[in-house]
Amino acid sequence: MMPLRLTALFCLALWGATCIASPQGDEAGGAVDAASDNGTDAGESKEKSEDEIATAIRSGQAEVGADSALDETLKSSLEEVYQSAQQSLQAADTSHRNTSRYKAMTRDADQDLAKLSSELQEPAGAALEIPADEKSDTISQRLAKAKADLVSATDAAESFAGEPLRRQERLAEIPGEMTAVQQELTDVTEQLDLPAPANEAPFETRARVTSLQARFLAANARLAELQNEQAAYAATVDVLPLRRNLADERVSELQTQIDALQAALLKRQQAEVQNTTDDLREDLAKVSGPLKSLAEQNIRLSELHQQLIVEAGEASQSLDEIRQATQTAEAERKTSQERVKAVGLTDALGLMLRNRRSEYKRLRQKYLPSDDQQDRIQTLQVMAFQLDDELRDIDDQIAAARPAHKARAANSSSASTDTSAENQAPDRFTLLKKRKKLLSATLKSQNSLLQALVNGDTQRRLFSQEADRYIHYINEQVFWVRSAESFSMVELRHASKSLHWLVDPANWREVAQHAKATLGRHPLNGVIGLVIVIALFLARPRLHQFIEHASVDARRYMATIRPTVKTLVATWLLAAAWPAVFLWGGIVLASRTSAHPFVNGLGAALIAAGIFIAPRALLLETCRKDGLGDAHLGWNAAVRALLRFHLRWYLLLGCGLNFLLVLWHAIPDKEARAMTDRWLSVAIFAMFAVFSHFIFRPQSALFIQLRNNRPDSASYRIRYAIWAITLGMPAILICMSLAGYLDTAFRLGYSFQFSLALLVMVVILVALVFRWLTLRYRDIAIKQAREKREKQRATAEASKSELLSDEVGIQLVEEDSTDLPALDRQTRQTVSTLATVLSLIGLAFIWSDVLPALDVLERVQIGSVGTGSEIRIFTLKDVVGIAIVTAATIYAVQTFPGLLEMIILQRSSMDSGARYAWTTILRYLLIVAGILLVMNMLSVPYQQLGWLLAAASVGLGFGMQEIFANFVSGIILLLERPVRVGDVVTIDDTTGVVSRIKMRATTVTSWDRKELVVPNKDLITEKLLNWSLSNVINRITIDVGVEYGADPDEVRKLLERVVSMHPDVMADPAPLVNLEEFGDNSLNYSVRFFLATLDRRVGVTHEINAAVLRALREAQISIPFPQRDLHIKVEGDPRDASKNSPDLDQGQSP
Repeated sequence: MMPLRLTALFCLALWGATCIASPQGDEAGGAVDAASDNGTDAGESKEKSEDEIATAIRSGQAEVGADSALDETLKSSLEEVYQSAQQSLQAADTSHRNTSRYKAMTRDADQDLAKLSSELQEPAGAALEIPADEKSDTISQRLAKAKADLVSATDAAESFAGEPLRRQERLAEIPGEMTAVQQELTDVTEQLDLPAPANEAPFETRARVTSLQARFLAANARLAELQNEQAAYAATVDVLPLRRNLADERVSELQTQIDALQAALLKRQQAEVQNTTDDLREDLAKVSGPLKSLAEQNIRLSELHQQLIVEAGEASQSLDEIRQATQTAEAERKTSQERVKAVGLTDALGLMLRNRRSEYKRLRQKYLPSDDQQDRIQTLQVMAFQLDDELRDIDDQIAAARPAHKARAANSSSASTDTSAENQAPDRFTLLKKRKKLLSATLKSQNSLLQALVNGDTQRRLFSQEADRYIHYINEQVFWVRSAESFSMVELRHASKSLHWLVDPANWREVAQHAKATLGRHPLNGVIGLVIVIALFLARPRLHQFIEHASVDARRYMATIRPTVKTLVATWLLAAAWPAVFLWGGIVLASRTSAHPFVNGLGAALIAAGIFIAPRALLLETCRKDGLGDAHLGWNAAVRALLRFHLRWYLLLGCGLNFLLVLWHAIPDKEARAMTDRWLSVAIFAMFAVFSHFIFRPQSALFIQLRNNRPDSASYRIRYAIWAITLGMPAILICMSLAGYLDTAFRLGYSFQFSLALLVMVVILVALVFRWLTLRYRDIAIKQAREKREKQRATAEASKSELLSDEVGIQLVEEDSTDLPALDRQTRQTVSTLATVLSLIGLAFIWSDVLPALDVLERVQIGSVGTGSEIRIFTLKDVVGIAIVTAATIYAVQTFPGLLEMIILQRSSMDSGARYAWTTILRYLLIVAGILLVMNMLSVPYQQLGWLLAAASVGLGFGMQEIFANFVSGIILLLERPVRVGDVVTIDDTTGVVSRIKMRATTVTSWDRKELVVPNKDLITEKLLNWSLSNVINRITIDVGVEYGADPDEVRKLLERVVSMHPDVMADPAPLVNLEEFGDNSLNYSVRFFLATLDRRVGVTHEINAAVLRALREAQISIPFPQRDLHIKVEGDPRDASKNSPDLDQGQSP
């Protein structure tokens, strides 16, 4: 069917090319002639063989390389075309080889099936023969070869195990690939049939056509490869399982051989060492005197060698076992992933994964690296040093004993007839030689054992990682899968099994034996724990008395934080008594892993009960009368009574239920375990729901007290939501337990209980910090009150004049003032923020076991994001992540700048402007970081969009250059500080006080209280007069005019005295009084004096002027009024004018 389709497409392409070429007249004919001249006729070009195309490629490359007149760009382009053609030929060659292989698979399928079936039906081979006289070195070589063969066979078996899924995926991919290849053939055929462009050079046409021919050849070869691949997979569908079975048999056979060789090697080494030991014992019987000690040392060394051989064999066997377990775990993980990917997560598959999780949790505990093994490794390392040192020293001893040995040998040769035991006994030289040989063999065995233990420790850690990886994957998958059937009355019949397992005397005997063994191995730890428990109970009465006495100290007027800290420690000790009992018992049972499930379950149950009691007992003791919450933290009496009443029954009942739940969770019987898990979980969740109802109901004392203290509190406004959540969560967990989601409900409830315990701890710690802040606030308030009183007393003695800003009515930002209530509020907010962060970290740790289950959100696909090769699926998990990042960014932008200012900046020498600059910059950086994180989660291609971002930046730069200029100038103003809040500046014709500095503009309030908004750019680029930038000393000039009859020296002294007497006038530089000019009506004096600040410039001007006026009046020096001369010009007869002006006549002189 497929060749017919290709033939039809090929004929259609030829017909289309003919229809296009024939009726076009001269132009088309010219193009066809050009193509014919270039030797690229389409009908012939497709039929070229691989050798012809390869020849064309080589000749074309040579032509391009030899033509020096070609443009470099064109030459590079042609070389790339020929290189692409060469790659197409290589792809075609690869496809031809694969096609041949697939054809062979199809052709030999029946023969392979028969051959494999015959091999599988053959009986197992004869057992491995190991000659009795074979040396241990030869067995070691055979063992090494068998292990290498096992690695290869295991790889082959794993390959065959994954082959069915790979073939399934390939069979799904092949139709799409065939469609793409057919489309490629169609496109290439159409391009080959098109005439060459008129502006294309002949060598360009040859290169293009050669590349198309190579592509056509590669596409045809690829299509044939895909067709034969489909046929091969269909033909060998029955062969593949047989190959897999045969590979598994090969692995099993090699493993059996390895076990046999290891056992034989160990037995042979033990026999050889035993023979050596027997010979050494014979030497011991022959020697006497000083040599007996050396012979005994040789025997002990031989026995050590034998012990090391046994340990090395066991360690090697354990290493192989752990390595095999690691490989099995990895293979099972991959198989589980493939099954889930292939068929989805069903209930049956979820049950299988849960069983695997339980098994690998057990194996992980079994293969955990132990402290005993680490101690043994360290001991062997020290032993290796000792043996190596002794091996170096023994050569000197042998050299010293050599002369005596030669002399004895000479004597024995002369008296060879003497066969007495004394002459036959070995001498020192012989014993030392044997010891050297023993040392070498022992050191070799010791190194082998050390290497096996080190490799075993490494392999244990690798297995733990692989097991954790598998367990993590299972947790992701099975969290939302039922672990048991839904509730039915039939399961209640398993209650008797649970009760019998609980009261079985054999189980409790195992507990007693295990505890006895643990305490016998680590007696000191057990005694210390028991002493601590007894001490906590004996100290309880004294702790109660101590808390009562501390409450009296805490209520005093000048109380310190010390009584609160002591009460906290005493409360902790009171609350730790009963948890210590359970934890001590649990640690004794759980410190050593036991093979008995009841022992492990009881240890875990005791620890879980102790953890359950601890935070609740702490809260219970905190709420006692005159306790921590009453006398120190200021908790309401009704709230404390409510908590204390309900915590009593909740503590007792919850402890018992949690203890039984964890204990019965270890029962081997699955049905009994499911029944107990379900009903105990339901009881615990129901108990918590009742407790939450009494504590968090809207009419409880908790919310009544919250309403009285803070009626606008957000917690009070959402009290109904809090009550609904605390009731709804256990209700949902109850429904999940009844529906069969026992593991899910158990893990959620476990994390929920720990979360509440964490929140209780955080609440108490925050309350303690607030207590310290309250005491600190009190001390600072008292100190400030005293300072204020001293300041008021000093102010009353000073002048009552006003500051410059007060005179003109401008409100400035006080840079160095301390607003104690605001500071206390910000500090408490900071503490709350830190507590929130710590709580989130703790909650993340508690829920870390559950968080992998949220990966189920990845299955809800929303769309795709990214471009090009960076496209990925956008899922609901990404939406949740973006929402979390956005919320975290908003929270950080609102909180972190305040934290920076509170913790760091306010402790530095920076003023308010610099602090504002740093907090603003931090705020912008956090916003940018949040945006970048969101863009990264959206897979925004920065490289591909770089040009777009650059263009947008240029466009924004031109369109909003003024805004950006003001923004950058604002940052420069805040960092460089050419102007500051409160500075007196002159901008153009306006003088005023800088009242606000923002990121875009600065506000200057003039003396008439008009606000002038100045862009920050103008403050940086334009001229600016800052009266108070670096030197606030300023000069005032007052002009005074007196009558001509006044003495100039007297007037000058008077003005100098008046100015110098003013307290705000600086003595250095000294005031200066000069007679400036002779005016029309007065002598004009200029009085120049300096002020230290600009604060009272206006007020001082008024005060100096008033003082000068008073002084001149007292000295009877007048200030003349201005005089004016009036000239009247009369036109006409003066007599007429005189008649009409009687007043003038009356004003004439007599």
